Amino acid sequence: MPTPTPRRRKRRSGRPVKRAETIASSVILTGLAAIFLIVFLVGSSGETRTLAGAGSLWTGEADILPPRIDPLALSGTWTYGPDNLYEYINGQAPHYLQFGFEAVLVGEYAEDAGAMPELIVDVYHMGERSNAYGLFMESFPPEEELAPLGNDGFYGHNVAAFWKGPYYVRVMALTAEDESYTVHAAAEMVAERIQDDEAGLAEFAAFPTEGLLAGTLSFSKVAAFGLHYMKDTFLGSYEGEESVYRLFYSHLETEEEALELMAEHREYLGSAGEVTAVEEGAQEELVWGRHQYIGAILMIRRGNLVVGSVRLAERGEAEGAVRDLLRRVEVEP
Repeated sequence: MPTPTPRRRKRRSGRPVKRAETIASSVILTGLAAIFLIVFLVGSSGETRTLAGAGSLWTGEADILPPRIDPLALSGTWTYGPDNLYEYINGQAPHYLQFGFEAVLVGEYAEDAGAMPELIVDVYHMGERSNAYGLFMESFPPEEELAPLGNDGFYGHNVAAFWKGPYYVRVMALTAEDESYTVHAAAEMVAERIQDDEAGLAEFAAFPTEGLLAGTLSFSKVAAFGLHYMKDTFLGSYEGEESVYRLFYSHLETEEEALELMAEHREYLGSAGEVTAVEEGAQEELVWGRHQYIGAILMIRRGNLVVGSVRLAERGEAEGAVRDLLRRVEVEP
């Protein structure tokens, strides 16, 4: 069994937890514990349990869950797929589904077989690394700080979460008492069991570094800039001469998808702003205009790739920046 390194032992204490946060967390965790108690009383055998039809959807590594997290042992597992995820997380299911959710492996940990679980480990298989990253960043509590857990993670009071490879992982203690040490240790053990040779997203390497604002590289699965047709979008913010602007790109699965995106963009821009220029050729398509809230926006499509800029007011400057990013994206593996 992997053992946490001394460097990480020091970090598990985490940031000081404010009393107000502890009280709020206790209330939330008490409610969650009640939910799991109901599940437990309905039927718990202390054995591995798989919901019908969902087990075949789990394509992740079978040994991601440690058999023991002292003083607890793995007492049961559940798996859920897209069709029944709502049974586990109810109202949050659509949010996970939009990020490409494939299946979740849930591990229960208790002191004895058949006992009430004291710790829950959720391992969400999101299909692609970018999906796992996007879900983690969307779920990241604003009051927390990133920690070196997995590819990115955080430690909180009785909770820890991270993303690594195509997985988004959340560990939680089902008690109001402070079990943060065990929770953080469990998160580290699970992270060590996931193989991932890349530290971050390779897609970010395409963005030029000059003028790039630190910490602004991001991924939007759906509706980037609030535009309903924008999906799978990688973004970066830059310091301009007059204001901050953004560069972005979407690498879609097919050219047909990219053509449809551009058509929707032209239609929407015409109704919520103005289309200043449209250029169509055999190899690429360009749309330049202004959105009433977003500002100046340029998009260039080449094949199944859509690249653009937001808030670069001069077309020449915008096109230069976008074409530079386009070249970079095309040479990235």
